[in-house]
Amino acid sequence: MLGSLKEDMKRRINQIRGIEEEHVEEPIPDFVIDKNYTKCYVLLIDQKGQDLIDLKKLSDRVGCETTVSHTGVTCMERVRKDKYDVIFLAKELPRMNGFQTLRNIRNTKDSKCKDTVAYALLSANDDTPEEVFLSAGFAGALHMPVDEALFMREIAKHVNTKALPEDPRLWARIEARADLAEKLQHCGVILADGLCACKDDMEEYRHQLNRFCDQYENSRGKISQYLFEKDVNGFMNGTREVREQAKLVGARYLVDLFDDHVNMSKDDSLDIAETTWMKTMLDWEKVVVGVASCLGRDVDLIASEIDRDQTNGIRLTDHDAKAMLMDVLRLIDKGEENEVIASMDRMVTYDMSETMRLKVIRVDYSVRRGEMEEAKELITAIVEY
Repeated sequence: MLGSLKEDMKRRINQIRGIEEEHVEEPIPDFVIDKNYTKCYVLLIDQKGQDLIDLKKLSDRVGCETTVSHTGVTCMERVRKDKYDVIFLAKELPRMNGFQTLRNIRNTKDSKCKDTVAYALLSANDDTPEEVFLSAGFAGALHMPVDEALFMREIAKHVNTKALPEDPRLWARIEARADLAEKLQHCGVILADGLCACKDDMEEYRHQLNRFCDQYENSRGKISQYLFEKDVNGFMNGTREVREQAKLVGARYLVDLFDDHVNMSKDDSLDIAETTWMKTMLDWEKVVVGVASCLGRDVDLIASEIDRDQTNGIRLTDHDAKAMLMDVLRLIDKGEENEVIASMDRMVTYDMSETMRLKVIRVDYSVRRGEMEEAKELITAIVEY
């Protein structure tokens, strides 16, 4: 391997700092490694599936010499026989998972890939922190399906720069697209899925991302009301609409989540949906907040809000609310998380001033995410105000 292209990319992009955004968002043309300078040997290890087929096609398309293996065992046979420049290794494999396979690649005496850079391949819904993979010896983690710009950027880091195109506009587009794909991955959105749904029209895709954010509060309010009123048809139609919105932006996990809710309502019963709706709203909001952040939008959404007409009817003064929050604070200090959750479950059912309700909801949101230190800071600020 002859150096990294990362600094070279920055140099090329800086040559054209005046590049217009619409050029950055043009479709990315294929770049092909010039094999007169070097060859890049890539090993892909994953179970059979369309995502792996597509990744193999992408690897071939950019000029890599690509080999595919479907298990950790067959991977070890490959690395004993041949030397590879880059390895893409699935986290989940039969018999021997990705972590175990990488350890064997590094430690097996006759392995020819002890120093080969390796990337972990994750399912679309896998939210394992990247630090876990870095500490295990991976160079990074990529979600399947792997975005073409992310793949190009990572491959380019391990190829002789003379074998790559000089066009700075190409690298600017790759870098911009890869950056967006990476940010969206962190909030559960697969850029490749969304672009496919929007027929590779980036402008239309950005429109759908904004629409997804804009419609969140209204959609959430309507579906919550349908659930509260036991309106099966309304709930089914509402969750079906959100499922289709999620498809257009590439939010695979949300698509599956709302598909489950659609199917629940088809059974003419909302009992199960009612027990899981709060978590669904929190997961939904997490995606919305992440997407809005990628778009540079300011959002302040609280999914755990309970409408006034759904409270227990008992009015709680601000003074009493603060006293209850102090009790919650003491429970947090004692480490009694189950009691903290139970206390917040009771508290959000009281009727209170709109200002205090929003503050309590924010604390409840932190508690439900397990962010106890954040909840402590919020309670302290509320009590001292």
